[in-house]
Amino acid sequence: AHRHVSAWDSFSYECLHQYPAELMTCGADMSAMISLDIRAQDLSLIVVAGVDGSLCIRRVNRQSDGRLGCVLLHYMERVNGDAGCPITWISYHPDVDSMLVGDAGCTLALLRNLNDQISPWLSARPPGAHVNVQDSGRLKETR
Repeated sequence: AHRHVSAWDSFSYECLHQYPAELMTCGADMSAMISLDIRAQDLSLIVVAGVDGSLCIRRVNRQSDGRLGCVLLHYMERVNGDAGCPITWISYHPDVDSMLVGDAGCTLALLRNLNDQISPWLSARPPGAHVNVQDSGRLKETR
């Protein structure tokens, strides 16, 4: 499992900050991560999977002081029925706004309508507002 997430400047190749993985994954060690750039909403996201089978979707933006902001938009305790099975593969398909998520048990889950799941949090909260895990429970998982 990965224990740290490093944020790098893509122009200077300078390491901006290093975060403990459990901050990004809501407590679990990280097993997989992808970044998404959703141009229609001018939105940069990271999708982080935990070794416990959890999945976090976070908005990433640069704050006025130059540091990176990372806000939880959606949390799923597990993607499929196998609790504790590490997620090993994540793939986003923008044409159908869906993610395929594979785990170590050779199970593949389809998560549909990503924009619909995160849109309530984007419109209800100003940039930089923090969403806690209890708030995110109101979002519905769509399969």
